[in-house]
Amino acid sequence: MTYSTDERLKSYLDTNQLAREQLCTSLLALAGPYSEVRPRHPRGGPDGGRDIEALWRTTHQAFGAVGFVNQATDTDQHRNQIVRKFKSDLENALEERSDLKVFVFMTNVHLTVGQVSDCVEAAKARGLVHCDVLDRERLRILLDSPDGFATRFQYLQIPLSESEQATFFTRWGEGLHELCLLYTSDAADDMQC
Repeated sequence: MTYSTDERLKSYLDTNQLAREQLCTSLLALAGPYSEVRPRHPRGGPDGGRDIEALWRTTHQAFGAVGFVNQATDTDQHRNQIVRKFKSDLENALEERSDLKVFVFMTNVHLTVGQVSDCVEAAKARGLVHCDVLDRERLRILLDSPDGFATRFQYLQIPLSESEQATFFTRWGEGLHELCLLYTSDAADDMQC
């Protein structure tokens, strides 16, 4: 499954910016101490350097940007394009809110450790207290985790293997059962779960 997820992240959502932003919005809620995660203008329009807004550790406003490329490769051309996009989105976000303290950037290009470090350092040099760069590998890890299986299926159409299904239902089965019971107790008598 790892290979399928990696391959799908490279090109499955080509030209579908809405789905890209929705995928990243879903994943950001799984990526760490982010809450109140919401899209800004997923259907297009000026977004002031941010595709996603959230709270980081419930106290700091966080802006997130999505930088996907069509037919993503790990060539210097795509990596450099994404680093430039990161810097541009960071500048736009800081123009929108000069006291911004947290910035997140998500991309389907696999960046080098040095490139990620350079991006984080550039953000901290501008006064941010935290910067996350989620490249393709970090997105893949989230999608291939039990918490990410549903998002992976929804946006990349990758079905769960038998072992992943077992893991998913071990993790979420009781909660799903409770939701079903709650729904059926509120639903009409002819509705069944």
